[in-house]
Amino acid sequence: MIATLPNPQKPIRVWVEDEVRYGLITVVRKVWGMKGVKVLAPYQAKYQASYLYGALEMTQGETQLLFRLPVCLESSDAFLSELVATEPGAYHIILWDNAGFHPKAGDESLPDNIRLLPFPPYSPELNPVERLWDIVKDGIANRIWENLDCLEEAMTAILEPFLLNADRVKQFLGDNWLTQAVSKSLYSLNTS
Repeated sequence: MIATLPNPQKPIRVWVEDEVRYGLITVVRKVWGMKGVKVLAPYQAKYQASYLYGALEMTQGETQLLFRLPVCLESSDAFLSELVATEPGAYHIILWDNAGFHPKAGDESLPDNIRLLPFPPYSPELNPVERLWDIVKDGIANRIWENLDCLEEAMTAILEPFLLNADRVKQFLGDNWLTQAVSKSLYSLNTS
């Protein structure tokens, strides 16, 4: 993994990445209500949707988001370019799923400073970004949105604490097997 980096003196950024589909079909969530009173949630079945690419940087707590991209190889490449642009002189290690529209490790079209590490198949619970999408869906649930612009504005407001506060991102990522493994790997690389 990290041992294959040609120049271990360059900074290393470790990102966890995922995509989420969002649209004008109402996200329905359970709500509290008075006993005996039927709670009605508004619902809309308007078929207009797009995708949000998102990544959290595990060492510095940065967040990168990109709205309205289709899920395809070109969009994945564009988002990887956005991540690399945050610090062009660093290595960027991307942890993500094995989606068919993601470039694969060793793809010749990738810049030299990107390393791709896939999560095991069928394991969304391992990727912390999946929990971020749950926070977003909770915030937009049980409401009708006029158009995608209004929905994106609401989603951005929900994600703003992650965009503006690196400590919030680090707190969200927590102290678990993944953050500990990244810390230990980077520490062993720096001490060797």
